[in-house]
Amino acid sequence: MKYFNKALLFLTASFAVAHIAWAASPGEYSQTQSTATLGISLGVNNEVMVSGLQDVTLSQQQIDGLTYIPEGADYNFCVYSTGTLNDYTIQFTSANPQSTTSPGYPFSLSHVGVQRAGAGVVYSLEFHDSLDQSTQFDTVPYNAPLPHIYKGSNSQTCNGGQNAQFRITFKNLDQAILPPAGTYSDTVSVLVKPV
Repeated sequence: MKYFNKALLFLTASFAVAHIAWAASPGEYSQTQSTATLGISLGVNNEVMVSGLQDVTLSQQQIDGLTYIPEGADYNFCVYSTGTLNDYTIQFTSANPQSTTSPGYPFSLSHVGVQRAGAGVVYSLEFHDSLDQSTQFDTVPYNAPLPHIYKGSNSQTCNGGQNAQFRITFKNLDQAILPPAGTYSDTVSVLVKPV
């Protein structure tokens, strides 16, 4: 997913503008030649780009009977951000209704064709920006921006690596209340905005 601001190009011409050293000026009146000047200014807005996200496929054995963080569950991706500090904010948005049955597990995998709260397998998301000094993951709120500002890479490809991670954690599933057989899924959008 990409969130881009286009560069804004504008020409500024003025006969007398206070506090601008490069104000446009008219040429002199002459029969042979006349030279005028103008200033050109380019404003470039911050840009961000998310890349390297992969679909996650899990099997039932991975979530039965325990609070489970799947093996290799720190899913890595790249966040590119321009600007002096490369700062950005991030939000994970689920296509499924919020789970209200399990505090701390606001996201849900819904059975194909069933889109209602409590009709699936609940899970939580956590996010970590590997460019900060902390190793702590931040809890992702349901369909709301995380309250922190993170550091992006100044390379569109993160220099061939990744600089961000998310983690999926499933709630303890009691064998007696396992959902019916079927495929359960969610679509999560990742929105990154420059700061």
